Parts: sequence; C-alpha cells; structure tokens
Amino acid sequence: SRILETSVDREDKIYRWGGEEFLLFLPHSPIARALILAEGIRQAVSEYQTLSVTVSIGVAEHHDGEAIDQLFSRVDKALYVAKNGGRNRVSRLPFENVELLHSRGGAA
Repeated sequence: SRILETSVDREDKIYRWGGEEFLLFLPHSPIARALILAEGIRQAVSEYQTLSVTVSIGVAEHHDGEAIDQLFSRVDKALYVAKNGGRNRVSRLPFENVELLHSRGGAA
C-alpha cells in the first residue's frame, strides 16, 4: 500500500477492494494518466526487493450516463484479462468493447 500512497496525487483516493485488491479513484484524470500510473505501480511492485511479488491491474474510465456498477464490472473484467494474460500486466477494457460484445450477444 505504500507504493500506492506514494504514486497518487492528493485528490486521488485509494480503497481496499477485497482481500488482495485495491481500487484507485482518480477524479479529473484522463485515461492516459491512469494507464501511466498503473504501469508505474506495476513496475514498482515488480522491483520491490523484499518479496517476489507481481501485480495485475485493470483500468477503465467512467463515461457519462454509465452506472457505477457497470464501471466496476468493466474494471473487474480488465483485471481478469490481465491475470489470464500472464499476470504482471496492465489491461484496459474500453467502453466500446463492452458495448460491442453485448450487441453481438457475446459474454463480456
């Protein structure tokens, strides 16, 4: 959690989300900043010398009219894309991809 605390700005919020998961709320931040921040956190955790630890990070941005549970669902899906893709990576699930999957009747 120290890596997270030293990585974010004052206005950003860190929440514990489950046993080993954290949620970063980055108000007024573009997705590009979130992706850069996530990659920096991933690298810092990987380089932490005390233990051999890696991190998988899911990133999504909120869109106007999107319910918060939809946003959390996209973040969670992006996290599992990162985990299933070999772990120790950052994954983004764009809003458009979810809409496309739903319109085709696929599982998102």
